[in-house]
Amino acid sequence: MDTAPRDEWRVEVELDYSESGMELGRRLGALDLDDELRERLGRRVIVTRDGPRIFAYSSDESAISEARAVIERVISEDALEARIRLTRWHPVEEAWEDASLPMPTSEGQLDAERRRNEADEREELERTGEYDWQVALHHVGGFRDAHELAAGLREQGLDAEAHWAHVLVGALTEQRAEDLVERVRGLAPEGAQVEIRANLDDVKRPTFFFFPGVAP
Repeated sequence: MDTAPRDEWRVEVELDYSESGMELGRRLGALDLDDELRERLGRRVIVTRDGPRIFAYSSDESAISEARAVIERVISEDALEARIRLTRWHPVEEAWEDASLPMPTSEGQLDAERRRNEADEREELERTGEYDWQVALHHVGGFRDAHELAAGLREQGLDAEAHWAHVLVGALTEQRAEDLVERVRGLAPEGAQVEIRANLDDVKRPTFFFFPGVAP
């Protein structure tokens, strides 16, 4: 089975007002697409709205190009002021970059993306005080056991906190969290459960809407 990550593309539309984003969302959802365009888009494009911003996502480059053309047409018909950008997901950096930038291929380029990702996450940590990723330990014993384990992990230079009978260890990136798993497991009592989890508290939950023909 092919487990290689797929390409992901995104059209980003920045409008001047939240009301404009809402109206553009309604217009896109109500479009009567012709059969040929509907076939080209198929089930491969999802569009979301977050206030004055519209995002269209697809793992198919031709589909995202068609989606961009549709969005530009509606914006022109409605005489809206908008800034449009095509971006591509860089999984190592965990960021959307301009689609004109090449994907990293050499180890040096990959390392540069990892460093940028860590720098961004460190800046966010300093600003919010929260990690995007955590290594969680369960079944470590009782209250005292959890606090003693957290103290021991802090002595190892890790940012660990005990929450009742559970321990959470902060990680800047998913890769850092994966690297921590075996290290933390070696310090945890026998039978402890160790898992990686994302901190989704600050993830925005935009309103979803779909092009006609896109399955929920």
